[in-house]
Amino acid sequence: MKTRSVWWLAGGLALAWLGWRLSSRRRQMPCPAWLAWILENPLTEAVAAAEVTLDRIGLQPGERGLDVGCGPGRIALPAAQRVSPTDEIVAVDVQPAMLARLQERLAAAGVRNVIPRQSDIAAPDALAGEQFDAG
Repeated sequence: MKTRSVWWLAGGLALAWLGWRLSSRRRQMPCPAWLAWILENPLTEAVAAAEVTLDRIGLQPGERGLDVGCGPGRIALPAAQRVSPTDEIVAVDVQPAMLARLQERLAAAGVRNVIPRQSDIAAPDALAGEQFDAG
């Protein structure tokens, strides 16, 4: 009986996530902070490896990077570890709860070269005057 309840819960969460993904393709809709655990899940990393993304972007030590819609830091954290400790990764998200989760993960990993910034990237002056090597 308990196993069946777990399957119903997992199925409901999967449907909620799928519904969000489909809806977010039609209009701007950030991932809800309560679903951040999906982005931090090892299965997500296996399917959509951050290192592969960083390889495709070509982020190298000595560069300043940008992670737009950073969420809990699925890309920002490994990017910060890839560049040197004096290089910066600017992590932008519109949700304070996602940035709070990012800061928890950064502290746990001992990473100090990520600059979390709350902003709506669609705002005209969101990153005015900023320069990045990769993003």
